[in-house]
Amino acid sequence: MRGYFFVFKRTLPSGNKIYYFQAYGPDGTLSNARSTGQTIKAAAVHYCETLLKEGKIWTGTNTKFDQYAEHFFDRDSLWVMDRMATGTPDHPALSDTYLEKLQMTVRTHLMPYFRNFRLTQITPSNVKQYRLYMLQERKLSYKTVNDACAVLKMITDNAILDNLIVNSPLRGI
Repeated sequence: MRGYFFVFKRTLPSGNKIYYFQAYGPDGTLSNARSTGQTIKAAAVHYCETLLKEGKIWTGTNTKFDQYAEHFFDRDSLWVMDRMATGTPDHPALSDTYLEKLQMTVRTHLMPYFRNFRLTQITPSNVKQYRLYMLQERKLSYKTVNDACAVLKMITDNAILDNLIVNSPLRGI
């Protein structure tokens, strides 16, 4: 886990010594310094390792889910154009029907729940809560929920490639 963050001590105006950390982003940039709240270096490192495992160590982007996902499956989006380039005019890589299904899944199932989340805020626990909400509250079928999670995975996997998030919120799910 070394190389993702570093900790250092700061002396506060009160004279207390607290450990802070800075995290390296996917593109090598450093985050702003944040307090660990710890006075012992080993405890500060453990705190940062916990944040790293939960995917919360890097908060360098404020991109919200709706900004990133709203037009993700539009014909003129980079993701769609890249996928379409792998097909031929006779056999396109993505059909219009499939693209419409992806767009509808984003609009009707993902946006209502994740709209105001920052991409960095979506965690595996959020995805589990989302699945339970869809199954229990909205009474949707398992297939519909799994399809929505598959679409969410396409979006978040691309966000990783775009260096907007470090870990997939669907890992282990």
